Amino acid sequence: FPSHDTGAEESVIRDIHWSVGNSGRLTPVAAVDPVMLVGAQVSRASLYNIAYINQLGVDIGATVLVARANDVIPRIEEVIKSTDTVCKPPTVCPDCGGKVELQGENLMCTNSAKCQAQVTGRVKNWVSELNLLEWGETLLDRLVESGKVKTIADLYTLSVDDLDGIIVTG
Repeated sequence: FPSHDTGAEESVIRDIHWSVGNSGRLTPVAAVDPVMLVGAQVSRASLYNIAYINQLGVDIGATVLVARANDVIPRIEEVIKSTDTVCKPPTVCPDCGGKVELQGENLMCTNSAKCQAQVTGRVKNWVSELNLLEWGETLLDRLVESGKVKTIADLYTLSVDDLDGIIVTG
């Protein structure tokens, strides 16, 4: 870990949120008391994975050292004052309620076909790779939420009627 003279600041973890990526990986993010780091106010910091949480012994209420990895990504680097407890990982996916299992150092949602966060993430990545500028995040979110898009292939079978009520004009 970098030394304390790298622009790191002390803060307190107020909550730990778990986000679900397009691969099903659950990523923990700490909500911390705001601190100024490299010219930016930071109130969220990465905890990477459950192995990192266990290694540091992190939990809500701990006083921690927050830094920006490579002056970019805020992360928890060190526990300054422990709560003497370690964050318990979720037992179900925070997005879909599906089964969660440990794979290596990561928690994974195994409900890849029905987990809306995973489906939306995959569709957004596909649209981004194709550089389809008119397909904004809101439209893609609505298409997945409506159930009209469950896989990338569904994008190619959409009709004008499928978009009725999804696209807001004016």
